[in-house]
Amino acid sequence: IVYDGFTGWTVSEFLETCIGSDSGIDIEHALTAEHDAYAVTDDVNDDGILDRFEIDAVAQSVVLVAVMERGYIISSGTGTIASPDGLIITNEHVIEGATEVAIALLDNINDPPDYRYIADVISYDANIDAALLAIRTDINGTPVTPAELSLPYMPVSVHPEDIYRGDEIWIFGYPGIG
Repeated sequence: IVYDGFTGWTVSEFLETCIGSDSGIDIEHALTAEHDAYAVTDDVNDDGILDRFEIDAVAQSVVLVAVMERGYIISSGTGTIASPDGLIITNEHVIEGATEVAIALLDNINDPPDYRYIADVISYDANIDAALLAIRTDINGTPVTPAELSLPYMPVSVHPEDIYRGDEIWIFGYPGIG
């Protein structure tokens, strides 16, 4: 994902496709298409203040990303569901060297996230520290299709005319988990 300075954030052709990864999905279409699924921003108003209900809505798109090796978690970080069909944006350093990535989602903002899916690393770029994952199976290894998922997601399109220096930002994630 790259900020082009004119139209906003876009999927970059500079991301490297992982060796052995056959995603079979049109990444740019998945991230920019209109979806019938639940965009978490639908529950956020434009008053500039996030109340607890808006925070709860946005938090539903935040996932815990855990790098697995032989069934054990060796590292973890935060990601964001970017499309309802299971594309997740995270940092390259979170998934560096990963072959298996477990994804945990929230049911209740006051409870820990629950591991539900396994994702493949689709692409990454160490220079901008960005990576793209795609959910492939449930946590038990049963394949899931993108159409089955219908996950709450955070739209990735940000236009430069909508943001200004000095604007307040909110960062959602799992600090101190590593």
